Amino acid sequence: MGCLFLAGKVSETPKKCKDIVTAAQNVFPTVYGNKNRNTFVDEIMGIERVLLQTMKFDLQVDLPYQYLIDYSKKFKLTKTEINSLVHTSWTFVNDSAFTTLCLIWEPQVIAVALLHLAITVRKVNIGLPDCWWNEYIANLSNSLIDDICHKVSFRLC
Repeated sequence: MGCLFLAGKVSETPKKCKDIVTAAQNVFPTVYGNKNRNTFVDEIMGIERVLLQTMKFDLQVDLPYQYLIDYSKKFKLTKTEINSLVHTSWTFVNDSAFTTLCLIWEPQVIAVALLHLAITVRKVNIGLPDCWWNEYIANLSNSLIDDICHKVSFRLC
């Protein structure tokens, strides 16, 4: 519950701690139903402090979305084709949020991989060399890109 409380603050949709307690007690009555509300609130606040200290108060998360837009501008495509490709890539980035990719790889790497996946799925010729991403990220291997693509596409099955 501490993670939910903190996540609400980070995503600029803060929830009152007492509302999280109420929701937890309603949704999971066998687990939290008999817990004293004030004690539960104190526990959540304590967990929030531990989380913040563990993360060294670094709550800034750089997401791949802007990189999708930036990288796609180099493609030799019409604006409509680029928008369509970015839209598909954007959907893949949304799907990647259900994986651990954002904890393992930089957002630039995820953006390249998921743009590559969109290019492959849509069978688009972007008018650039096969390893178009070398301009942005040197030595990024095809096998790594394929691995990231498989993790996201596996989620779609």
